[in-house]
Amino acid sequence: MRLFLDFDGVVCDSVGEAQVASHRAYYRKVLGRSAEALSDDDRARFISYRPFIRNGEDFVLLQQLIGEGIQLTSQADFDRELARVGASTMQRYRDAIYSVRAQMLDEDRSGWLALNRIYPHVRAVIDRPAADPRCFILSTKKAQYISEILNGDGVRWPAERIISTEGRNKVALIEQTADGDNEIHFVEDQPDHFPAPALRPAALHCVLASWGYIQPQWLGSSAYTIIGPDGFAGFLDRLLSG
Repeated sequence: MRLFLDFDGVVCDSVGEAQVASHRAYYRKVLGRSAEALSDDDRARFISYRPFIRNGEDFVLLQQLIGEGIQLTSQADFDRELARVGASTMQRYRDAIYSVRAQMLDEDRSGWLALNRIYPHVRAVIDRPAADPRCFILSTKKAQYISEILNGDGVRWPAERIISTEGRNKVALIEQTADGDNEIHFVEDQPDHFPAPALRPAALHCVLASWGYIQPQWLGSSAYTIIGPDGFAGFLDRLLSG
């Protein structure tokens, strides 16, 4: 058995940090001016658009779209904007948000950590997978930041079991790390990372975390298993007791 947990939206509620860091990145690093105060409306729009995000640089694009008053109603809307701005702009946005995050961590570590909250129902049981060599964290987030957040909340998850995709396909990394194991569980809140059922390796069990940054229609799909916060402890118990 191998267990792979996504981080943002599964282990950690990081939307507050993403909003602050991307806002500073867009206004200060990209536009080169003082960041405007976040309005309640902008905060609400950012949170409502969060399910469209796949990578850290996407947050900076989201700030651009909100600032320009562009409305998004679907993943397709966001992906069109992503294609419109192009790869070079998105690389610039990636550099900007990681620069801001490094600065926030250096200048106000406690404040940065406070914006990254491990979900209470996950914190209650996460020490168990942290101690189990069969369990991994797999995320588009930098491994350094994941370790900082976990350590900040007293979770001792070994660095060698924290995998940052760095642009690589999650399922390919799972297969590489699992090394032929015939029972693999992958917990995500973004089903775009799940292979289509017809293309899915028989050993791979895809699990959607309903407490994450999800769109309501995802809860009606039969393409994956769905677990809620009340079921997470039992889910771990079933997997790790064997």
